Amino acid sequence: MESEAPPAPEDTTDFAPEPQDFPAQQIVPVEFIIDSHRINAEIRHPGAPRRLVDYLNAIDGARISLHKCVVGNGDDPEAVGRFDDAQIHRNAIIIAIPRGNITFSAGTLEIVSKRPFPAVLVVPGYDVSGNIYMVPEVDPTNTPLIGNHHFIPMTDATITPAGDPGRAWREGLVVVNMTRALLYLPK
Repeated sequence: MESEAPPAPEDTTDFAPEPQDFPAQQIVPVEFIIDSHRINAEIRHPGAPRRLVDYLNAIDGARISLHKCVVGNGDDPEAVGRFDDAQIHRNAIIIAIPRGNITFSAGTLEIVSKRPFPAVLVVPGYDVSGNIYMVPEVDPTNTPLIGNHHFIPMTDATITPAGDPGRAWREGLVVVNMTRALLYLPK
């Protein structure tokens, strides 16, 4: 007969809960649209899960390390090829699109209460229309978005290639590099 384990102690004053268990590395599948190519890759970062926009805004340098890259163009999604590792200049990114098993709802955009405002962002090669999010008290027509060095999320986005509206497509969430934005059109 096996002996039973001793009962758990009743006094828990010295008990410290375990820190939240996160994998040592978060893997975020993403598609980047740059001037002439599209890149599907993984971003890997340590620590707690974070939104793609938060990751891109927190980068302390000019480059981002990518893994499992597929580099192509509009006609051939694998024109350049497949690569285990690569680097991309942060400001080469025009649009970032989260890919893979990512759950998103408009309520997860920010801890600060924000509301959607319809807008169009014109970036090199594309018009991106959808909802941007701002605090309710702000006037979207007077908010200085152009020229800042941040990425912003847009929901219910339609990405339209310049001069080719027949190739437009919809995405639930995109992240736009405001350094690359040429024109901001609040609706």
